[in-house]
Amino acid sequence: MLKALLDRARPDIICIASLGFLLDADVLSVARWGAYNLHPSLLPRYRGPFPWFWQYHDFVRDTGVTVHRLDVGEDTGPIAAQAPLNLEVGTDIRDAMNLAGTLGGHLMRKALDDVQDEAAVLWDQDPAEGGPRARRVRRDERFIHWDTWSLERVWHFMRGTYPWVDHFDRPDALRGRSYAVGGMSYGEPGGLPGTLVSADGKFFVAHAEGHIRVFFK
Repeated sequence: MLKALLDRARPDIICIASLGFLLDADVLSVARWGAYNLHPSLLPRYRGPFPWFWQYHDFVRDTGVTVHRLDVGEDTGPIAAQAPLNLEVGTDIRDAMNLAGTLGGHLMRKALDDVQDEAAVLWDQDPAEGGPRARRVRRDERFIHWDTWSLERVWHFMRGTYPWVDHFDRPDALRGRSYAVGGMSYGEPGGLPGTLVSADGKFFVAHAEGHIRVFFK
């Protein structure tokens, strides 16, 4: 269906961001200038469908965005442009995406202008600089090491990944409800690390060094 749609449209170039599946060679060959993808990491690090999740998991804050030409591999095509992006500790994932989207939009526009002007300079990704693959995750997976991760790291990870996984168990009355992650506080947590506690109608996740505020919707 996609191939037929592109054949009718006859695009000069294809632009992609956050596509959840790989494109076949016959699709990539439709546009005369090829297809270009915006990826929220400094490729070849964090290739795959969940780069945001795994960069938050690994406490990576010096990240970036990459525009690369697509091939049939998973984020393996030659790079057209890259730019660094520094995330402050505790940056909410939606804010991070907005920052990367703004920066990536400028990069993509520049890359497309270069392609049109026949001034594009592409370079191959260096396999030696590769890192972990950013695989998909399940909502019920648990990732936090409550006995070794600092409160700051747990908070940063939760702020960046709450749309995709549940980091704590919850009572039946709160099951199925979405949530957001607020601020963190040092001091007496009032509960076992990783457990949801409530006080004065507010909810917190306990940590050995303090607690993290959560809001249920």
